[in-house]
Amino acid sequence: MGPAPAIAALKKAHIPVLELDSPTTLQQLETNITLLASRLHAESAAQELIEQLQTRRAALLKNSRHKPTVVFLLDIGERGLSQAGTDTTGDALIKLLGGKNISQFSGYKSISVEALWPSIRILFWLVVVLTAWIALTSSSNVSHYCNIAKRLKNNQIVSVNAATLIAGLSLGALAEAERLADKLY
Repeated sequence: MGPAPAIAALKKAHIPVLELDSPTTLQQLETNITLLASRLHAESAAQELIEQLQTRRAALLKNSRHKPTVVFLLDIGERGLSQAGTDTTGDALIKLLGGKNISQFSGYKSISVEALWPSIRILFWLVVVLTAWIALTSSSNVSHYCNIAKRLKNNQIVSVNAATLIAGLSLGALAEAERLADKLY
């Protein structure tokens, strides 16, 4: 939710704090909305928002005709790329889009484009967050560029607004999923 020292300081000052888990599913997001609405006495507004979420989720599922294999890469600048495994917001976004995460480990792991290259041939989508081209063009193999360019042309490499994924699935993350679905399906 926030840095532990900040939460402790708020509690020490007797300022009410509602701690919510970072949602990795829309169901968890709905639970958080309900808990927050209860605290703010805004249950009717929360119900309207939850109904909108359910409608939007149904539309996403309806549009996903197949389950593509996806890798989610987080470009963390000078530190390189991290591949999203299970139990990550990247994995949650893949599932929201109806895809299958190629990663079979939990959390994020550092990876280079060269190390990922053998898997790229079986991927349908490559989702890259933040400064995608800085990371992708660090490869020295020209064939990497050709395949990457082909996938870009075919909308198989997409970027995601990282700010929408910082605290788990959110309304912003759902909007990103809808934007990606429109582009990819």
